[in-house]
Amino acid sequence: MFVAGIQVSAFALAAMLIPASHAGAAQHSLAQRPTQITATLGNSPRRYNGTYTASQVSRVCGEIDPAVSFGPRAFIVEFPLDYDGVSNITDLRFTSKALVGPVKETGSFHVSINVKTSNGGTPPAYVFGSGQAR
Repeated sequence: MFVAGIQVSAFALAAMLIPASHAGAAQHSLAQRPTQITATLGNSPRRYNGTYTASQVSRVCGEIDPAVSFGPRAFIVEFPLDYDGVSNITDLRFTSKALVGPVKETGSFHVSINVKTSNGGTPPAYVFGSGQAR
């Protein structure tokens, strides 16, 4: 799938959305879930092109209840809890108001990703959602 000139594989989206140790299990807590992320950025400004991976604990991962968030029900991922200094994904924030309840796939979402490139550079966050890059 291409989103705003960025290639995001179905596996990458699944990795973003399914905490590694909780796939298929009942959700017990949104906080500190082991999470594995793979993001492939292509056809973007040259500084972002590449495949980025990380496997750490998320700050938050799962469906947020309106009573907790004081907003609409949404699925969110905020990653990592503490950056390990090694992974090439330094920060990821994913939000979708459509990916709730039984819904497992949607094109309606917002993603912000900070990466560390192969040459050690740290360009500004690449932000995209619902088909628009920012």
